[in-house]
Amino acid sequence: MKTIQVTDEWLYQYMPVVDEAIIRELESQVDESYEFSDRFRKRMRKLCRREKYMGGLQLLQKAGKRVAVIALIIAASLLTITMSVDAVRGRFFESIRKLEGDMFRYSYQSDETAEFEKKTPSYVPEGYELVSNDGNGIVEEFVYQNSAGELLVLRQEYVVDGMEIYFDSEYDWEEQFTIAGSQLEIHRYESGFASAYFEYGESVYTVSSDEYISGEEFCRIIQEWIE
Repeated sequence: MKTIQVTDEWLYQYMPVVDEAIIRELESQVDESYEFSDRFRKRMRKLCRREKYMGGLQLLQKAGKRVAVIALIIAASLLTITMSVDAVRGRFFESIRKLEGDMFRYSYQSDETAEFEKKTPSYVPEGYELVSNDGNGIVEEFVYQNSAGELLVLRQEYVVDGMEIYFDSEYDWEEQFTIAGSQLEIHRYESGFASAYFEYGESVYTVSSDEYISGEEFCRIIQEWIE
């Protein structure tokens, strides 16, 4: 019987053929007529929304007074707000919105420099417990979870000149409220996922929720957070 010596070169030569055969066999067994349940479809849509939103706050660089921050928060978008001096208590920044594909890019301009003042949320809806808190001196994130495994994510981002944030532009409907002279905008999806955006003082505040939370609850979260 002929002996076959298995080497790296042998594997590189024949494994693609094996992979293709396995894929063909699996494809032949797929039941294309199978119908997923409505519950499964709903949970998958929610998961996709959450993963796109949570998918990635990344600090790319910090050089002196200029910091570039890109946050892939795909479940929020709003009209550009230019803060007044009164509304920001002596500090103001401008946000400029530009549509790029299915996302809005917000660029922030500020001539001010000050230390980041972390604000800890003092209210969340009943049933949520804090499971994670992480920050780096510019961004602070609080993650809460309820007994059903649904997440409530609160994020405070200190605004510096040159900062950029990306938001999803394909929400289903929106709600607007005014808090402390600034606009709170809530974007909702048919899946129940919702996100809120608020500019105040030296920071941008965002809240995302897997389950439906009323506009009044969003307002209370923000109101008590910034006080």
